[in-house]
Amino acid sequence: MTSRAGGFALTGSGLTAVLGGAVLLALGLVGGYPTLVALGLGALAAAAIGLGHVARRPGLTAARGVDDDRVTAGGQARGRITVANPVRRPAPGFDVVDNVGGVPVRVAVPPLPAGGETVLDYPIPADRRGLLPLGPVRVERHDPWRLARRWAPLTGASLLWVHPRSHPTRPLPVGLALDFDGRHAERAGSTAFSSLREYQPGDDPRSVHWRSTARLGTLVVRDRVDTREPSVHIVIDASTTAIGVDAFEEAVSLAASICTAYQRAGRPVGLSAVGEDHAAVSAAGGHSVLDRLAALQRAQADPTALTRLIGRAPAGGGLVVITGGQPEVTDAVAACHRRFWTTVVARIGPALPDGLHHRSGIAVLTTATAEHGARLFTQLSGAA
Repeated sequence: MTSRAGGFALTGSGLTAVLGGAVLLALGLVGGYPTLVALGLGALAAAAIGLGHVARRPGLTAARGVDDDRVTAGGQARGRITVANPVRRPAPGFDVVDNVGGVPVRVAVPPLPAGGETVLDYPIPADRRGLLPLGPVRVERHDPWRLARRWAPLTGASLLWVHPRSHPTRPLPVGLALDFDGRHAERAGSTAFSSLREYQPGDDPRSVHWRSTARLGTLVVRDRVDTREPSVHIVIDASTTAIGVDAFEEAVSLAASICTAYQRAGRPVGLSAVGEDHAAVSAAGGHSVLDRLAALQRAQADPTALTRLIGRAPAGGGLVVITGGQPEVTDAVAACHRRFWTTVVARIGPALPDGLHHRSGIAVLTTATAEHGARLFTQLSGAA
């Protein structure tokens, strides 16, 4: 029996017991064998008792949390489920099952006394970049012979944001000359909206974005940057015709490396990607450049999509275009490189050797991996 509130049913062993019992009962009745009749009735009775054992719905409540809902690929988060038994009768032993990316994670829970509570702590592996669905969490209980089981939902579903790996590199010295603190003195009227981010202690309450705060359930503020500071805009060619699956993962990792380097230096970073659904990322709770990179996927796109994104990039800072191994992208970027202080094209492909050269006023970086690409970007930073 199944409903939205859960259900109960025979397990594989229970179905085998019922079918076997029915066969034995039929053979015993037809052939006049009392022993077979007794065995058949015993198997059917065991299955019926098992169903009766799990028929009552467990009166449990639960709350699930994650120590950090933003992790880096290759790491892990810690899941924590608090299960309580608010009813007046004890709850027999049961299993709590969480779905991590569609893979069940089962944790055995000993019997809970009336009014008792237990906290379950378990690892959540985050091997690959992306949005990892968590839940819903359910409780499962079996009869002593495991012929029947009962299940009921405990919590809803949520997302774990798995950011791409980043490798050490340095930002390019683009824009106006920096002072000794690495930033320009702020001037009135020189700030502009950059992005939305979570509230941090010390933020101006007037910068709270109330519409996003209401939608996400947490304080979100407008992040403003000094438009006179050196900035960089990264454009990723995520077209399926331009870059393969493995090379795309390396491209996203290189973009994360460059973004992290600029953010640590306190410099603004912009991001555009072919085929990105920015509205969907925001609706899912994404509010940072790394969140957008976590959600980014290859997409079918118009051949001119990359050129249009480059044309929309804000002039005056640095431009980094990350694409596949096609050399013709360099020509498209060269046509508008004078709008930017520094222009870099990073071509990533499995058969490309590591290389760094200048062509038509732009720097061209070729590599097969994000790690080597970050090293080349560091060399470019030192040469700029």
